[in-house]
Amino acid sequence: MRANLIKAGACVGVAVAIAVIGWMPGGGQAQGATAGPPSVVVRLPNSGTELNSGKDVRVRVSVTCANATPGPVTVGIVQQRGSRTVKGTGQSTAGYRCNGRTQHVGVLVHAKKGFFVPGAANATADVQVCNTANTCVNGHDARAISLVTPKPTTTTTTATPGTSSTIAQG
Repeated sequence: MRANLIKAGACVGVAVAIAVIGWMPGGGQAQGATAGPPSVVVRLPNSGTELNSGKDVRVRVSVTCANATPGPVTVGIVQQRGSRTVKGTGQSTAGYRCNGRTQHVGVLVHAKKGFFVPGAANATADVQVCNTANTCVNGHDARAISLVTPKPTTTTTTATPGTSSTIAQG
């Protein structure tokens, strides 16, 4: 009788564990299921750095996403200079992870006609991420940013008789 009670108790324990935890072949998660719905937040920085005499602007966009496969980030910049408007777009690779942590994605924006100058501009950033069930969400940010020139690096040369050395600071 005691052995039957132990067996019955063990069966009840296993049944309760299956009911609470859930049981599926393959480790407890149904094939094709995701850990949750995808999410994404994209945020433009306060400034972008001009490169190549203003033909390009480098922007470091912050992306926070989860439960999804990363997608490329598209950035557009419009700068109004008097009666002239300079526009450009650029797209990143999807070289970041959707692990719930904020990551920085570099995007190179190329001016279509003309060149950007230091000063105010308007920028937009867009990204779409999708999970394994093909549920997709979009992230968008739009704001005024400052276009700045790269920080200069200084080179100091010191010479003593018979030797010379160069020290780059940056």
